[in-house]
Amino acid sequence: QKAYLPPNADVKGARDTGIDDLTRSGGALVNDLRGTVQKIDTTVNRLNQDTLSPANMENLKGSMEHLNQATSA
Repeated sequence: QKAYLPPNADVKGARDTGIDDLTRSGGALVNDLRGTVQKIDTTVNRLNQDTLSPANMENLKGSMEHLNQATSA
């Protein structure tokens, strides 16, 4: 004969993942993405201001002109 749970028995279990869990995970992901995008933005701004500055671009242009002159002689 099969055993059944007695009346008023406590049954321990776990619920399936719900919308609340997904919302919390999504919120954490959005926060991580915001931080990553901010770091990328800072890096791009630094590249634009420092590496791609007008003075550096002129230096690069001059270097390329000298290279062309040296290799075509």
